[in-house]
Amino acid sequence: MRAQRFFCLLTTMIVAIRGLSAVLIVGCGITIATSSTGHCDGTDTAAFDSFVESTHNKYEVPGAAVAIIENDNVVFIKGYGVRELGKSEAVDEDTIFQIASVTKLFTAAVLGILVDQGNLQWDDTIGKLLPKFAMKNSYASKHASLIDMLAHRSGLKAYDGDVIGRLGYTNAEIIRRVRFMKSGATFREESQYSNMGFFIAGEAVAHSDPNYTTWEEAVLNRLLQPIGMTRSSPYYKGLNLDNNHASGHRGHPDDIYVVTPPEDPLPAAGQIVSTASDMALFMKMLLGEGSLGDGTQILKSETVKKLFTPSMVEGAGVPPQYGESGNTNGLGCNNYHFQGYEIIEKNGALNGSRSIITLVPEKKIGIIVLANLNMTLFPEAVRAYFLEMYLGTSRYNLQDDINALQEAWDEFDKQPVPPDNQSPTTLALKKYAGVYKSNLYGRITITFSDDTLYAKAGPAGYPAKLTHHDSDTFLLQASREGDENIFDLIEFSTTRDSVVTGFRGESLGRFKKIAH
Repeated sequence: MRAQRFFCLLTTMIVAIRGLSAVLIVGCGITIATSSTGHCDGTDTAAFDSFVESTHNKYEVPGAAVAIIENDNVVFIKGYGVRELGKSEAVDEDTIFQIASVTKLFTAAVLGILVDQGNLQWDDTIGKLLPKFAMKNSYASKHASLIDMLAHRSGLKAYDGDVIGRLGYTNAEIIRRVRFMKSGATFREESQYSNMGFFIAGEAVAHSDPNYTTWEEAVLNRLLQPIGMTRSSPYYKGLNLDNNHASGHRGHPDDIYVVTPPEDPLPAAGQIVSTASDMALFMKMLLGEGSLGDGTQILKSETVKKLFTPSMVEGAGVPPQYGESGNTNGLGCNNYHFQGYEIIEKNGALNGSRSIITLVPEKKIGIIVLANLNMTLFPEAVRAYFLEMYLGTSRYNLQDDINALQEAWDEFDKQPVPPDNQSPTTLALKKYAGVYKSNLYGRITITFSDDTLYAKAGPAGYPAKLTHHDSDTFLLQASREGDENIFDLIEFSTTRDSVVTGFRGESLGRFKKIAH
């Protein structure tokens, strides 16, 4: 459904809004909990700290954590604000956040480890690794490889199937249902940001690893533990390891923020939780070309370079701020150039969190920004300052551009408002009740009670409520706590005899009525 685009909404808005979307926009009584350390390559650490604090207030982010790596050293690490609004506990460098789609870089890295060990190859087809896998496009079904999934070039429709992980299906059943997913583009024709593609890649990990049977086990034992990321977890419930964790917040500057429970996304696409301190270790490993600096090699140098190498052009054009190059997809990350330097980046968004990791391999510098608020461009603002601090001031006013884009974002996930000239339903509400089915999502049962329509979807009976929008169109909105901003507009179809035959959703697609 619509809100699931939070996994990485940024990548589809590169050229969409007022021409302001730029390379630095791709892909908030606050207590400082820790102090900065080290230096910043001759830059003004105090000025950076002051910028982050003022910007965090400007964007009204409850809590955030920032860390900078330079030449294998943590030169800046700090927490800002509070873990949860209304409470006094401050964010520090060890506060656990959901890192959202930054998870994708970990998924690509653990596959890189399996490649290094000879358990699979980047060009292995998904059909070879997952025998029951199939896609609607027969050619893509036969030829789609790991790289196609990791670089978003499989042709799977952007964001399609994101909600299916909530419906109670097993991983094997989700893989079986991929064959019913529509194509958003011809195979390898253009970038289509697909969380399902990374779920598929995660299942390839589970089926190819000789020692571990799930993506979670492989990430934990092959990446997190060897790197020393002791406060990180591949399980989203690891957010609650102890009391030092950030609560997610949902809302807009003109709203009262709502605390949201942790989101359970498709695992390999966005499930990891981590801290600024732990993410600093991950950045050190990547900037060290796979080495921990003590002789331990997590990834081969050439494998890290493979992750960073462009494998697919991203976006429909090149905004002026790109300057030297457009934005491309690496494996689990994005690649672009700024001030003559190659930039490696991955951002993430969930219902209650935002994150961004940015690396400049040539300069051996990197930054991680974690925030506990949905739909905020605070991480991009901090990252833009970081890049200009190290690489030189851009001729563009990046902060003004990002601030202007924030205004558009604030409107993006608001629920559609019924028209002023709203038409009544053509049938009595109870006539819309029944059992509906789609090949991809399975069954949705709609019931009528107390003059209201309710829905339950999938084996888990995922709950939702229908609110009349206009004529035979309804807002189907999730009613599970924390998921209220997951919604879709659906329109019922009827016969001339006023018999409901099904409905079609903007995101969910078509459902056929199979029982009353």
